[in-house]
Amino acid sequence: MNLSPAAYATKRVDEILFPKRLQEATQMAMERGKNFGYKVRTKLYPGEIEFFKKNPETPGYADFQSDSIALNPFSTLPAEELTYLVDNESIRLKMNKDKFVPTEFEITPKQKEFFEKTAYKDNPVAMRHTIVARAYSGDNQSMQYTPEQRKALKQYLSNGR
Repeated sequence: MNLSPAAYATKRVDEILFPKRLQEATQMAMERGKNFGYKVRTKLYPGEIEFFKKNPETPGYADFQSDSIALNPFSTLPAEELTYLVDNESIRLKMNKDKFVPTEFEITPKQKEFFEKTAYKDNPVAMRHTIVARAYSGDNQSMQYTPEQRKALKQYLSNGR
C-alpha cells in the first residue's frame, strides 16, 4: 500500500494518539456492554492532546459536548483498567443526559479528602456523580462506598434507565 507522505503522516499520528492499548480497551469495554451506547472517540481535539500530555495521570474523561469518551494516549494504565474507565465515563454521560441528580447521601471524610485534589471539590453533584459512576464501574480502589451510595446507584439503574 503506497501512501502519500501526508497520508502516511496522518496514519502515524492516528496510531500514536489512539494506540493498540486504547483500541483493545475500547473493544473490551464495548463487548462488556455497560456503556449505554456511548462511544470512545478515536480522534482527539488539539486542546485535548495538550491536556493529556500535561496530565498523563488522567486516563480519560466524558466529553459532555460530543456525548463521547476521550481516552488519554499518554496514560500508562493497561487496557483492562481503561475498560472500567469507559464504564465509569459512560454512566456519567448518561446521568448528564438524564439530568440525574443523585439523592442526598453523606460523602465520607476519606471521599472528601479525595475530592480536595480535584476540580469537583466545590461541586457536590459532581462528587455524587463520581461516587455513583465509580461504584457502577467497580472502582473499589479509590473509594469505599456506603450503603446509601450503593442504594443511589441501584435506584438510578432501576428507574428504567
